[in-house]
Amino acid sequence: MAFSLAGHQVIKFEIDRQFKAEEYVDVCSLNAKDLLNKYGRPDFIWASPPCTAFSVASIGHHWGGGYRSYEAKTALALHSQALVAHTVKLIKELNAKHGWLIENPRGILRKLDVVKGLPRQTVTYCQYGDQRMKPTDLWGKLEGWEARPMCKNGDSCHQKAPRGSRTGTQGLKNSKIRAEVPLELSTSLLLAVAKRGQIWI
Repeated sequence: MAFSLAGHQVIKFEIDRQFKAEEYVDVCSLNAKDLLNKYGRPDFIWASPPCTAFSVASIGHHWGGGYRSYEAKTALALHSQALVAHTVKLIKELNAKHGWLIENPRGILRKLDVVKGLPRQTVTYCQYGDQRMKPTDLWGKLEGWEARPMCKNGDSCHQKAPRGSRTGTQGLKNSKIRAEVPLELSTSLLLAVAKRGQIWI
């Protein structure tokens, strides 16, 4: 992200060791008191919970309960909800100086009670220099930042990627590349963070 390139201290927590991080840990095992004692109060928090159970393509496998009820029916769906709930709790307790955002591709998460009431904006990655449309929800608040207007299906600003095709995010085999946030998007967030300091991702 742009924060690292600009020289900010970025402290990353990951469960997947293919991604570089300061700590490899299940976020559900973290507590705010320990984090504040170890790292101090953050300026900004960016959280990206795993999207596997929230993907539109996985609705039939992970969710049941009838039309639009979205009841978890797999262990992964249950854990994913618990992880998001714990992330929200950590964010509130850490009380970042300038704001926070929770990112997830547009899907089931926006329908769940675990994010009910949280402010949300939706971006399309092609509006930040990516070839993919990838509609992505961002819950939270960051002073001085507003999402660029979304594009529409069929617009020429992104690669066409109908479901089942080998284009767009679904066509990328490398999960690290699939998860990358466009540099223009992270730069726009960086510009909204007025004070240099610790940035937690």
